[in-house]
Amino acid sequence: MRRIALLGSSGGNLHRLGGADPAQLIRSIQDQLARTDLELAAACFVSADGSLDSLTTNSTGTLWTLDQNAPRIVATGLLTEMNGLARTADRAIADAIDRGEIDGLILVSADPSDINTATVATAAARGLPVVGSGGSSVAAAKALGARLVAASGTTGTTNHTRAIGYAAGFAREWGLRYRAADLPRTPHEWWRKYDPRPILVDALPAVLAVSFVIGLLRYLPADAQHRYTALLQPLILIVVAFTASARTSNVGQAGMLAGVLAGVMSAHSGLLGALIGGYLAGFLADLLVTAPLRRNWPATTANILGSGIAGVVAGAIVYLGLQRPGAALNSWLNHILSLGLAHAGWLIGGLLGAAMWTIMMRGFYHSLILPLMVVEFSERGLSFLAAVDMSALVAVSAGLALANVLLPQRTGDRGAARHTLTVNLAFGTFVEGSVPYLRRNHSAKAVAVVAATAGAVIIGAGAGYGVTYIPIPALPLVGDHWQCLALGAACAAAVALLGSLLINGLDRIRTPVPPAGPVSAG
Repeated sequence: MRRIALLGSSGGNLHRLGGADPAQLIRSIQDQLARTDLELAAACFVSADGSLDSLTTNSTGTLWTLDQNAPRIVATGLLTEMNGLARTADRAIADAIDRGEIDGLILVSADPSDINTATVATAAARGLPVVGSGGSSVAAAKALGARLVAASGTTGTTNHTRAIGYAAGFAREWGLRYRAADLPRTPHEWWRKYDPRPILVDALPAVLAVSFVIGLLRYLPADAQHRYTALLQPLILIVVAFTASARTSNVGQAGMLAGVLAGVMSAHSGLLGALIGGYLAGFLADLLVTAPLRRNWPATTANILGSGIAGVVAGAIVYLGLQRPGAALNSWLNHILSLGLAHAGWLIGGLLGAAMWTIMMRGFYHSLILPLMVVEFSERGLSFLAAVDMSALVAVSAGLALANVLLPQRTGDRGAARHTLTVNLAFGTFVEGSVPYLRRNHSAKAVAVVAATAGAVIIGAGAGYGVTYIPIPALPLVGDHWQCLALGAACAAAVALLGSLLINGLDRIRTPVPPAGPVSAG
């Protein structure tokens, strides 16, 4: 395995493009070198607390090196002192080159004319291949006779894309096989990479925030409500496309930016269009970043292609080919749900409510319920499933917790139940806090199912739509048909409370608490 040394600084322009995070920069380089069977064996990196374009006599910085194959801070202080320590570390790397222990050199906005003169001059004398970024750094290295096999500016690049450029340069020089990331090889690997369920779950926090704001717009005049909803609604699909690209791309920020562009262009193509746009953006970003870098194109150009052109092309494909069918599919799914709620809402709600606790306790909640919520949110901004979730899980969990605060089954239940109650009421989450109680008492689980069914029947009968992961009192305020939302949540909590109080009371009668023993004097 060939061994590589890294010299550099946080630079001027680089400081704003990843140089201010040396640990992440070094790890990105290590990861890409490992993909072509190279090892980062030594590092000397000076990180200033500001851009090197605006230094003062009081500027401070940090010296980073490698320790047991991990980036480590050696010292922190005035930048002039760190530069002095860096010269010592640079001479040690130059000695390692003389001993034949280093096979290649990476320059990241390094200083070959001063701090890194010893190493660069030694590498030039021995003909080591050198890769680097930073215009002035590369020019100074050339002046010392360094044999540069890949060089680029810094503008428009990221730590990730620069690392790909360095590894590609060495792979090209030594004829090594190199992939910036491994492609899936089996159907299982393809599905694991492009499975939409974790993508939709990852997108959910931003989707819920947008949906909460959309719910609040109902208090505005009709024209303002329509105008702002039209502005916010597409953000849900943009978030989905961004998440799909970010999760499936292997080129970091370039893939994320491509996903945003693709999402904007596919925001009216339904959820299917947004997902496909994100997938295409991630795939094209990988292709348009890595292919040019393998051919020694500038990293700036590769980043522009990967983040800009990839996103626009992916978005255009979806816009021209999938806009109508994607939007029609979203509309059809929403119509089917609305039709079902209009004719048998109580039945749909009851069946869903009865199954919610089993789905959650069997581990299917995140892979089934949450992705389906995003499908609903993407069409109308609110979700029937979210309203049932708040009633059947959150409100029921709050009722169970309140019962165990008032009449705990065991001595230690009250403290945990109080925490569960507070988080459920104030944040609409931590339903799991009630699971231990249900697992040890089958009657309590039956009460939870009955309570969840009762609340969901009311919400289904009233066709209530809402947002989840919010305070329980806020559900009627931001949802459609607030009366059924309020009544459904209250009913679910009340049934859970009364049923659990009854179970705990009977349990105390069957197993009375033993009286306290006599208190000894003294």
